Amino acid sequence: MEVTRFNFKEARAIFLEKLEQAAFVAFDLEMTGIRSEMRNETDLPFENYLKAFNAANRYNVIQMGLCLFVQTNPDEPKDPEAVDYSFIKPSANFEAYPFTFYLMPRTYDGLMKRDVAMEVSSIEFNVNRHGIDWNKWLDNGIGYCDQEERQFLRDFIFADKSTN
Repeated sequence: MEVTRFNFKEARAIFLEKLEQAAFVAFDLEMTGIRSEMRNETDLPFENYLKAFNAANRYNVIQMGLCLFVQTNPDEPKDPEAVDYSFIKPSANFEAYPFTFYLMPRTYDGLMKRDVAMEVSSIEFNVNRHGIDWNKWLDNGIGYCDQEERQFLRDFIFADKSTN
C-alpha cells in the first residue's frame, strides 16, 4: 500500500491492525544519498559507523518501506511478550502486507527552514532502478520532523498570541 499524506490516517489504521498480528517485520529506506565519505575496507567499525551516521544526518529519507508478515497457519497462539520466535515453524505460510511511506520534510507554511541534499547517483538509482515517483514525493509526501523541530512547532502553535 502506498501511503501519502492524503491517505495516512486510513493506512495507519490498517498498519496498526496488521502489526498486532505480524510474526515479523522487514524494513527498508530509500534516501536522497548514502555517502558523506567513502568507506573502505581498512576502516575500523567505529569509523564505518561514523561515516554512515554522517550520511544519515546529511541526506533525506524519500521512502520508508515496512512489510508486515502475518502467519496464516499458526500451530500455536503467539505470545506478544515472548522473545523466543520458535513459534514460527519452517513450514509456515505467510501473507505479506507491504507499506511504502513517502516522506517529505515540510516547512509547515514557512515556519521552518528545511533543506534537501541529494547525491546524483542516488537520484539515478531511485529513478532508473527503483521507479521513485518524484512528484508524489514532493507533492504528497508525509511531513516529519525531529524532536527539536517538534518542540518549536508546539511552542509556536500554543504560544500566547495576546502578547504579540
